[in-house]
Amino acid sequence: LRCLLGSDLDPFAVEVCQARLALALSVNTSDAALLAQTVQAGNPLLGEASPQPGSVDVVVGNPPWLSYSGRQAVPESADTLARIVARFPAIARWKAAHSAFLLHSLDLARADGGRVGLVLPLPLRYLQQYQPVRAVAEAGCVAITVHDVGERAFAGVTQAVGLFVLTRGVREAPANG
Repeated sequence: LRCLLGSDLDPFAVEVCQARLALALSVNTSDAALLAQTVQAGNPLLGEASPQPGSVDVVVGNPPWLSYSGRQAVPESADTLARIVARFPAIARWKAAHSAFLLHSLDLARADGGRVGLVLPLPLRYLQQYQPVRAVAEAGCVAITVHDVGERAFAGVTQAVGLFVLTRGVREAPANG
């Protein structure tokens, strides 16, 4: 329980996750308070229910694929969206929750080898509107691998899926000469 952290906007989803963890890990009542700290309700994109930046060894997730731009935009309050963009300016060109989660995950991962593994829309790898997000990722990572798992990897998903694996670190400057 000291090694797991999670959050969700939906308090019911948090309760279900806590209950499943309690069953899977045979949590006793003395560990109940620790379990309540392990998975919390909140919006991590706003800094709620989130660990300290640079404190996590591995971030794994399947963030919501929500676009706040374009013809498939989902509604979000202007205040919340402005706060997310202020926190993650690289998404200003194409506002999307999955892009913000990628940047948030990179912020959480240790700068000296922390890893991030996310299920993301494959177009994040190549579409021009995602270039600012890719630039931030490339600047803070020594390795980025994207596995194309196709459009049929998950039931109900009709977009190409990528498994993005990023390793944080500083790239060494090329030797002169």
